[in-house]
Amino acid sequence: MKAKGAHAYCWGLIVGYNESDETYTLRHPNFPETYKIRYDEIGLGDGAQKFEILVFDKPVAQDNRARHLRALQNGVAFAHGTCYSNPQFIKDKGESTNPYGFAAHDLWRSAFDSAGVPLETSRYQAEILRDRLRLAASYTRSLIEHLAEAVESLDAVAGKYEA
Repeated sequence: MKAKGAHAYCWGLIVGYNESDETYTLRHPNFPETYKIRYDEIGLGDGAQKFEILVFDKPVAQDNRARHLRALQNGVAFAHGTCYSNPQFIKDKGESTNPYGFAAHDLWRSAFDSAGVPLETSRYQAEILRDRLRLAASYTRSLIEHLAEAVESLDAVAGKYEA
């Protein structure tokens, strides 16, 4: 169980908790089932030893179509590196100071193609990228039922994620 707990800080999702057992129930993309971990074990692993929990008071009333459109708009803004408004994250031309989305993918590809990148480490990044692309394709295909007028575009995008 500790191995799973170490992954919780890496974009895991807390889906429940048990105060009497002092445990969180977690869902993580690397594990098909949910699992429990003690409060004091979550996020322990290599790195900064930092864990942040975001708690939402209540869901925003919004229909599925509007929610999915907003998710697509955010995804496109993230891909183009234009979703940040904090000045410390923006260059003069409006681009992000850090490579996100397409820029991060380009940087990753050029590093991977260079002779100096350690292949063992790159394998893990490639696996993460493959999994994220698979999830993006699945989500994009699921949007077809909500955005029927965009079937061709959504199918084309999903195909690019799967390529």
